[in-house]
Amino acid sequence: MTLSPEQQAIQVAVADLLAGQASSAALRAAMLAGDIDRKLWQQIAELGCCALQLSEAQGGLGMGTLELCLIAEQLGRRLAYVPWFESVVLGTSLLGELGAEAEQWLPGLADGSLISTFSTDPVQALPVAGGWRLDGRIEQFQAAGSADLLLVTARLADGELLLFALPRDAQGLSISPLQLHDASRPAACVQLTGILLADCLARGNSLEEKLARLRLTAATVLAAEQVGVAQQCLDLSLSYVSGRVQFGQPIAAFQAVKHRCAQMMVSIELARSAFYAAAATSDLQPVAAARCLANEAAQFCAQEAIQLHGGVGFCWEYDPHLYFKRAQSNSQWFGMSTRWLDQVAAELLQEALPHELPEEAFQAEVHAWLEQHLSGEFLAMRGCLGPGDDSFAPALAKRWEQCLAAGGWVGMGWPTAHGGRDLPLAQQVAFHEAYVRAGGPGRIGHIGEQLLAPTLMAYGTPAQQQRFLPGIRAGTSYWAQGYSEPDAGSDLANVKTRAKREGDEWIINGQKVWTSWAQESDWIFVLARTEAGSQRHRGLSLLLVPLRQPGITIRPIRQMTGSAEFNEVFFDSARTEASLHLGELGQGWKVAMDLLGFERGVSTLGQQAQFEHELQLLLSQARRDGLAQQSVLAQRIASAAIGLQALRANALRVLSGAAGSPESFVAKYAWSNWHRDFGRLAADVLGPRANLIDADAAAQRLRQVWLYSRADTIYAGSNEIQLNLIAERALGMPR
Repeated sequence: MTLSPEQQAIQVAVADLLAGQASSAALRAAMLAGDIDRKLWQQIAELGCCALQLSEAQGGLGMGTLELCLIAEQLGRRLAYVPWFESVVLGTSLLGELGAEAEQWLPGLADGSLISTFSTDPVQALPVAGGWRLDGRIEQFQAAGSADLLLVTARLADGELLLFALPRDAQGLSISPLQLHDASRPAACVQLTGILLADCLARGNSLEEKLARLRLTAATVLAAEQVGVAQQCLDLSLSYVSGRVQFGQPIAAFQAVKHRCAQMMVSIELARSAFYAAAATSDLQPVAAARCLANEAAQFCAQEAIQLHGGVGFCWEYDPHLYFKRAQSNSQWFGMSTRWLDQVAAELLQEALPHELPEEAFQAEVHAWLEQHLSGEFLAMRGCLGPGDDSFAPALAKRWEQCLAAGGWVGMGWPTAHGGRDLPLAQQVAFHEAYVRAGGPGRIGHIGEQLLAPTLMAYGTPAQQQRFLPGIRAGTSYWAQGYSEPDAGSDLANVKTRAKREGDEWIINGQKVWTSWAQESDWIFVLARTEAGSQRHRGLSLLLVPLRQPGITIRPIRQMTGSAEFNEVFFDSARTEASLHLGELGQGWKVAMDLLGFERGVSTLGQQAQFEHELQLLLSQARRDGLAQQSVLAQRIASAAIGLQALRANALRVLSGAAGSPESFVAKYAWSNWHRDFGRLAADVLGPRANLIDADAAAQRLRQVWLYSRADTIYAGSNEIQLNLIAERALGMPR
């Protein structure tokens, strides 16, 4: 999910060229002239962008779909008035697969001296003496007015599909330019009247297969173009709101404006992650995810750009309307989002197929171990969602942690120096996915293993590491997180719990709230104010505090679910050793923030694997109830599935990218809103049974998802706080 140096070089080269040559003025001049920007087209060809996906034997660079996407994204940002998508992604890609039948055109296509285009709308073909006769009308043929070679499909009376190549001066070919709202991508009405051709380029099943592959590639690249459209809408909006002053300040400082821009960024980064993932595969669901999310991002960001520009956003002289129109026209090409959702729904709601045993040795090892050990006393825990689940038994959950530890599955990504296996990210992902498929239960050791342990490795002293890591690694020591407070909420810097040094101990007074699993934990890491009189981020320290001691009271909080895995924790002169602080005294804010960064790390993959398990439960329920025939509900299920695809792709980008990358800022907001909406979908799939409390285990799990997911957009930073963070830290908008 990261770009190679070569891919980055392509992206930068195209971006630099377009920044200098594809201005708004150049676009408007080309649209007015009604001809493509010939100079820009030749410069794009000179960069090698027209020969990108052809093999080296064909005179190309031998690159793939992701490289095409990187170029398309930049072209979408500028609405460059060139037929690159039509000629390169469609025409050249198709002809490149045909071999000797098409080799005469490849050199010209590769160097840009020849422009092609392709239409999927078939005309009529009739066998005649010496070849074929073509008749028909293609209402909107993209780039037909500037193309030298038109590739058209035609059907015989028996339904067989054929492919033909027409030079623009073919006898019987009429090309009439169309007036379009999206004038940045010209099209023409093409009439074929009695065109006689000796040969077709391809036909039958072989052609159908090639076109099916082309459709997936084209949809992915078009998704990347839509992301470019969306990104430019955000960039235009940020520039405008930063300079527009109202009520004595830039409107970029207004929270309502900041939240709009932040939501634009969320939609863009999810769509970008989706097309990265789709470019690596030819499977339906990732491509559908890219297509649908990119359409949504482009249309949403374009309408928001107009809104944020105010009155001038509706004016011809400003650019937002150009992107608004392109976003709409692109959304209709190669299938609307609803068509892609229908296909995904049909695939999801057919009879479930058994999971095949993975071939890779590591995945087979994980699969075999889980099948062997999720049995006996642990059989009852299969599918248990964790604390709060009616079937969750804390003592049994702790024995399961110790079983996992004995098998080497706790701390598997830790360095070997700390008792881990130092497994690469790919194998950690494989474990999480296999764990959920096998019905592995929610983990009571999660906070210790995934949050505290990496923080100990980063900030702990050797003595602290030797004291605490072995217990976490063995599944015998359990931790809670002491961050939130009644008066602080999402404003973590407003911590009031205080710790005073007395001899060799810290004396702690205060209260923490929403503390998960405190009643089952041995220790808690506490963000406390250790410098008297300090305010906000200063003077905080992260202390390690034993929970089982006088001076600590744990009071369960009963939630709307009826369960009580959250707690209030009261500190009344509680004590911990003076040496048990992570990092320098007074620097706890940085330590606490880095700990939250670990929370958004590899552990996110385990969370998303659990989401996948919930999706499979929902699909099983939908299949049993025959919901495949309810198109609206089926599309919502498909939308949830492709949304989860995008979340996974985004998580992989976060893990493989640099700290503070754009995708990392949107992660929490994205998954929490997805899961909340999924919970509502789960209730709708259940129908009236969502209101029941009965012994139906599958239905009960879906009810739990419905209830529990409603908290996701509140804890660990509410939606509103997340949008502020995105706007101020990722987009640089004023506080």
